[in-house]
Amino acid sequence: MLKQTSARMLAELERELGRIEVQLADPLDRLVQGLKLVREALAKLKTLVLAAPFESEATEVYFLKGLSLLFIGI
Repeated sequence: MLKQTSARMLAELERELGRIEVQLADPLDRLVQGLKLVREALAKLKTLVLAAPFESEATEVYFLKGLSLLFIGI
């Protein structure tokens, strides 16, 4: 469940960032709005993780070394 939900959240974040890139001409405005979206996505991801503990240690490692870095690396 975590993989599918986080993948859906990441796809939505990427769409929103693309929309901002097209709509805003000023690079500083794009940066500010983009960072706001990333922070919101990370907060939702944190809530998701806290609400449903990891199924196994392998799932936790996958999340910490893979999925979470995708959100931060955007």
